[in-house]
Amino acid sequence: MPFDLEKSRARKSLALVAAGETAIFALFYSVMLPYPLSGTVYPFYAVLTPVIIAWMFLSNRDMAGSWLKSLGNPDMFVLFFAILAWMYVFSASRINPYAIFWEQAFTDEFNFRLFLIPFLGKYVGKERATVIQSALFLLYYMGLLFFYPAGFPGIYYSLFIIDMFSMGVLYGVIYLVRNSIYIDLALHLSLYAMSFVVVSLGWIPYLFLPS
Repeated sequence: MPFDLEKSRARKSLALVAAGETAIFALFYSVMLPYPLSGTVYPFYAVLTPVIIAWMFLSNRDMAGSWLKSLGNPDMFVLFFAILAWMYVFSASRINPYAIFWEQAFTDEFNFRLFLIPFLGKYVGKERATVIQSALFLLYYMGLLFFYPAGFPGIYYSLFIIDMFSMGVLYGVIYLVRNSIYIDLALHLSLYAMSFVVVSLGWIPYLFLPS
């Protein structure tokens, strides 16, 4: 009986997470859809995505201890100094320094790395979970190729696919090694910031902006 109860809880937990991830994907794809009202969807995406992620965390409180320990990792200072450095660069470049706080980077890292890797790791092991979340990370951003293929001409189409999957693996491995998302966030935000600042190396943010 206890074993059956545990299996029932596991199925329920998986179903809830599947529903949450489906909602996040649907919201993100809605923002990318090439129709006039797509801009009006963004506020719903910006508000609801963090709420859904928080709901998935609260629905799996048995893992709360490991998550809290991860958030208390000393690597937080890496993220802190990375943000300070980029805010200085933005200010010196006469760019709004607060533009560094890109919500997508935070939701990506909290969802794919901080949540999905340990959650899926309970069922398939963290190494396999890292590969699975990388595939989901790729699928998440494939919408850009579906809806705007002309924006990725020729080899850029294939390079974008390789980039998204490989960056998902890289972020995942860093999370496993450091047991925190702070270095991932520092890297994620830095790649995003490059699209504003490093004009002479435009091909780098062109490939890595969504990552």
